[in-house]
Amino acid sequence: MVAVRRLARPPIAEAVVNFQVQLRSPLDEELPARLPAEFKAKFPGASQLRRNELSLQFSKAGTRARQDDQLRGYRFENDTGNLVTVFDQQQFVFSHVNRYQSWEALIQDARSAWETYQSALAPAEVTRIGLRYINKCKLELPADSRQLLTTSPTLPEELGLDIGSFLSQITTELPCDALANVLQLLQHEAEASYAIIDVDVYRAGLAVPANSEDLWKTLDSFREWKNKIFFSLVTEKLLESYI
Repeated sequence: MVAVRRLARPPIAEAVVNFQVQLRSPLDEELPARLPAEFKAKFPGASQLRRNELSLQFSKAGTRARQDDQLRGYRFENDTGNLVTVFDQQQFVFSHVNRYQSWEALIQDARSAWETYQSALAPAEVTRIGLRYINKCKLELPADSRQLLTTSPTLPEELGLDIGSFLSQITTELPCDALANVLQLLQHEAEASYAIIDVDVYRAGLAVPANSEDLWKTLDSFREWKNKIFFSLVTEKLLESYI
């Protein structure tokens, strides 16, 4: 297994902190006006997230359609789009997109946004804690995927066929009382090919107070396993461009 360490240029396309919540009262359209000026200056881009549902009712008189349009939440982002947070009726999301700096910066920014979410929406408790890292590793092709990834789909040698692309997904239980969804994807784009390694570590069925420090301690333990999984899936050859 490749040693777990800090990379100089990590191939992280997105890092996500996610808390699913129970709110005491419904989210409303006045939310942006209640947010502090400091938050709105940091996240000037705001857009509504809505849920549209169409239902059909059948009777002897005929069929009647009903459309329900509900406000689900708000998405906020900074000027460059690399900091994104979602204040949702059912969840809080914070992301570093493309310009990942460090774990410490991610948690500092996520804490700050979470404090604003708490102040504005007063969640009663957190029911699910999640940490997701989406890595996008550039590949020099043609190459044997076994030289770049420690596990990937294969075809029987007697077929004499190459794999042009693949998608694999597994779910595994972790010793930290959590689950991990691990997705590997070989993706071809116009300018290059990439190995996408998506690791989502989470624990559900919780009732953690929204102001508990256990939220952040749990994320620390998830980070340890996220790192172990990622570095177990790649080779030193793949990491050469990121050291």
